Amino acid sequence: MVLAGTLLYTIALDRLFVLPDPRDRAARWIFANIPKGSTIGVIEVPWFYSPPYAKDIGFGTLPQREQAMKKAQYVLRPSEYRQHEFPHWWVVSDYEIEDAARIGRTPFALTEANMRDYLRIMGIKAWLDEQYGARTFNSPLRALGIPFGDTQSLPHDMRYPAPTIWIYERKP
Repeated sequence: MVLAGTLLYTIALDRLFVLPDPRDRAARWIFANIPKGSTIGVIEVPWFYSPPYAKDIGFGTLPQREQAMKKAQYVLRPSEYRQHEFPHWWVVSDYEIEDAARIGRTPFALTEANMRDYLRIMGIKAWLDEQYGARTFNSPLRALGIPFGDTQSLPHDMRYPAPTIWIYERKP
């Protein structure tokens, strides 16, 4: 039983590397459904956890990623939590939310800047969940139809091949 369970769990993990990447599936949806030139809100400057809006969007230093943002077919706007600045579209990764949530679980250890960042990110997520509808792109953790929970239950580094991407559209 232990060997069978371990084998199935190993298959479920290996399957994450075989399935189409959620970032790529989200990017295909974006390119097919969001008009080029549209503004897309992002919580942070896109990185490895983001859909590939442009060729080099997830590589390099922060200045290099900011330059890559300018090459995208969309206006990618990292935003503060201000309602009047929220564009029609938003793309958010669970990595952005999870890091903020993890930091928020230890408020005694937060600097004032960390607390502001935590409140900003969680405020954006709450606003999006209330005012926007979301499409979710992820890869389930399962083998032979047997579910093993979601990929967010995996350790941080094991989730690289399977982040959850939400594409938000403002509700009418």
